[in-house]
Amino acid sequence: MLYKFLTIVGYEKHLKALLFVGSLLVFGFSGYGQGVTIVATDDTASETGPDNGVLTIDLGSVNATGGDVTVNFTVGGTAADGIDYGTIGLTLIIPNGDQTGEIPIVPINDAEVEGDEDVIVTITSTDNPGFTISTIPGEDNATVTIADNDSAISMDGPVSSPEGNSGPTAFVFNVS
Repeated sequence: MLYKFLTIVGYEKHLKALLFVGSLLVFGFSGYGQGVTIVATDDTASETGPDNGVLTIDLGSVNATGGDVTVNFTVGGTAADGIDYGTIGLTLIIPNGDQTGEIPIVPINDAEVEGDEDVIVTITSTDNPGFTISTIPGEDNATVTIADNDSAISMDGPVSSPEGNSGPTAFVFNVS
C-alpha cells in the first residue's frame, strides 16, 4: 500500500495526517490551538507564614507570536480579592517565547475567624485567536484554598450565681 506522512499547515495550526492513495486519514493536531488551560500547581495556601498558593496558565504551546499574549480571567470564590489575599487583577500576560505564566495567591493574615476560603479563577479569553480556551470541562478553572489561622474563643464549664435578687454578679475568666 502506498502511503506518506504529511503535515498540513494553516491558520497557525499544524495538522498531522497520513495520506493513503486516494484517501486522507487525520490523526492529530500540534502547535497552536491546543487550548489554554489553568491548573492549581499549589492548591493550598495559608494565613500562617503566609504560605502562598499558585495557579498556572498554560497556552498549550510556546508563544511564538512575536509579542505578548494576554489571558483574561474572572475571580470568584468565598475569599475576597484584596481583603483575604493580595490583588491579582483580571489578566495575565505571557511573553513571547514562554508557554506558561503564574498567578500567585498571597494570603493576607487577619484576625478574623472565617474558616477556610476559596479563590476560583476561570479563564475566559485571550487577545490572540491562535490561543483559544480549552473546551474540556474543568480545564478553564482552578481553585486555591486559603486556610484560616484564627480560632474562636469558647468557654466550657458551669458558671453559677446564688439564686435571688442580690444584684449584679461579676464573673472572672482567665484566658490562656
